[in-house]
Amino acid sequence: MNKISSAKFLTAYAETIKFLKSEKRIQESNRGGKRDGAGRKKKEKTVMVRCPESIKDEILTLIKKYKETGKLEM
Repeated sequence: MNKISSAKFLTAYAETIKFLKSEKRIQESNRGGKRDGAGRKKKEKTVMVRCPESIKDEILTLIKKYKETGKLEM
């Protein structure tokens, strides 16, 4: 197919789909897309914090201990 005939084909195809949707001959799918209540439930709000790369591991260890015990020991 050359470029001209492909463009004509795509235009005709788009117009046909538009017509069929307007006539309700093509039904919209109920599958996929966003669903209310879907996804992981949030337990606690979070914030983004930047820290020096040199102390990243210590910060992550502190967070892990907090999640396990529920308190911070400094």
